[in-house]
Amino acid sequence: MKKLLSVLCVVGILPLAAETASAAMLLRGRCDTLRGLARGRCESRMENQNQTNAQSWRELHGNLIRERKAVERLESQKRDRGMSANRSMERRRADGKENLITRRQTTRNSKQMRLEERKQRRSDQQEERNSLLRNRVMENKMNAVLDKAELRSRTRSQRDASQDRREEIKQAHKTCGALGVEERLQCLQKAREDRAN
Repeated sequence: MKKLLSVLCVVGILPLAAETASAAMLLRGRCDTLRGLARGRCESRMENQNQTNAQSWRELHGNLIRERKAVERLESQKRDRGMSANRSMERRRADGKENLITRRQTTRNSKQMRLEERKQRRSDQQEERNSLLRNRVMENKMNAVLDKAELRSRTRSQRDASQDRREEIKQAHKTCGALGVEERLQCLQKAREDRAN
């Protein structure tokens, strides 16, 4: 197992090593294959090229540093602005909360006032209905008392009238009783007419 692992590592590393060696060879410009003056010229050319590359790299690096600093400065300004925006947002939120609490309190108070007004109105209406009902009951009682008295007097007068009529009829029968049939009928008729008049 260990051998297999080491073989796999070697096989995986070899292409990377070959690529690195070829890149170094390209950088040197393959001056190793040349001899004499050609090699010297090649090396001086490669050195000049390396210096130019190093200078351009330094310039690029300086530009990158400057750009990074500018970006950092912008980000810090944005952060500061964002913090102030956050602070103002927090202040707005706090104001909004206070405003909401005040509105809720006002709504609650107005609702309570409306409930109390409605309760008072209902109690006033109930009291008015009760007083009207009491008055009606009292009137009905008075009317009932009056009706009873009137009924009693009417009944009494009717009883008296009927009693008088009975007495008159009795009296007419007594006076007409001694007569014959025809005379009796005529006598009763006359008594009835007298009573009607």
